Parts: sequence; structure tokens; C-alpha cells
Amino acid sequence: MDKELIDTVRRPADAEAFKMEQLSEAKKKIKKVLTALAEAEKRKCIGEAEAGSIEAVGKAKAEKMRLKPEDYQQYGEAAKTTNALEALPKSGCLA
Repeated sequence: MDKELIDTVRRPADAEAFKMEQLSEAKKKIKKVLTALAEAEKRKCIGEAEAGSIEAVGKAKAEKMRLKPEDYQQYGEAAKTTNALEALPKSGCLA
């Protein structure tokens, strides 16, 4: 009768306990994997955002550099016009 008790109660209970232990370990591993995937996705998103920011700053600086010669040319033309106007004789007609 002792063998029958072991076969019908003890072994199935041990098997069920082992099964539950294995499921628990599997859930822990899955949680670790999912946490690692979420962390990787977070880092990827942050990296992409930082890269976009760096790209935007770089484009703005490049545009600024592209426009500098135009600005200097306009400044030069304005300076020439100012110098020419200052060189004109001062008369009381326009005052």
C-alpha cells in the first residue's frame, strides 16, 4: 500500500512541483529578456533623438556658413554706399 501511495500521490505531486518550478524559472528568464529588449529599445530611441539633434545643429551651422559670404558681400556693398554718401559734399539743400 505504501508503494501505491507513492505512485498515486507522491510522484504526481513531485512532478507538479517540478513543473511549477520550471515555469517560474522560465517566467523569470522571459522577464529578464523582455527587460533587456525594452532597455535596448530605450537606448536606441535616445540615440536616434540625439543623432537627430546633432544633425539639425550641423545643418544649421552649415547653412550659417553658407550664408556668411552673402552677408559679408551685402555688408561690403552697404559700406561702399555709406562711404560714397559720406564723400558727397554736404549741402544745405536736403536739410
